[in-house]
Amino acid sequence: MVLQYVIGQQRQRGRKKKSDQIPARRPSELRDRVRDISCRAAEIATYVHRLAYELHPSKLESLGLVAALNSVCRDISRQHQVQVEFDHERIPDNVAPDIALCLYRIVQEALHNVVRHSGAQKARVALRSNDGMLELHVADPGAGFAAADQARGGIGLVSMRERVNFVGGQIAIHSAPGEGTRIGVRVSLSGSPVAPLSPSRLMLGA
Repeated sequence: MVLQYVIGQQRQRGRKKKSDQIPARRPSELRDRVRDISCRAAEIATYVHRLAYELHPSKLESLGLVAALNSVCRDISRQHQVQVEFDHERIPDNVAPDIALCLYRIVQEALHNVVRHSGAQKARVALRSNDGMLELHVADPGAGFAAADQARGGIGLVSMRERVNFVGGQIAIHSAPGEGTRIGVRVSLSGSPVAPLSPSRLMLGA
């Protein structure tokens, strides 16, 4: 009992000491902080819900990468007021499953961002194969976002980067307010090193 009492007293002192160290915040700062946390929590909940719903992309497994991407673009065009153009060139049939899934998820997330945030009425998706590399480009002429927002990154952008890193690829994202958004991804089909993508190589907006 004595030991429990001593431990309890120490915990109370520790909590009091920590609370004394917390600087006072103005009500406006607290409101902004709570609003920011609420928005981030809602974003996480939406992302997790969609990820759970799309956990097993049967279209990708049964149709292959090109047909699955074409289906995603067609679905977005049909369900939302966004006309998505998709073109591809020299894509092999035997793309590794982890690479195919990476590119499929990035197209999904990028087009969902177009629908939710950009305000654009059209977008372009292009997939190319060249010298043992696959290059994916997604572009829209919508609202865009500031470099500071890109550095902070939402759940979607963080997920894209993590997926590309997982398969040893490179990703470049260029956006600015009023200038749309361009996303480029390069992955190796053979596991060879991948050179970074420069912004000048990103596809122009739709």
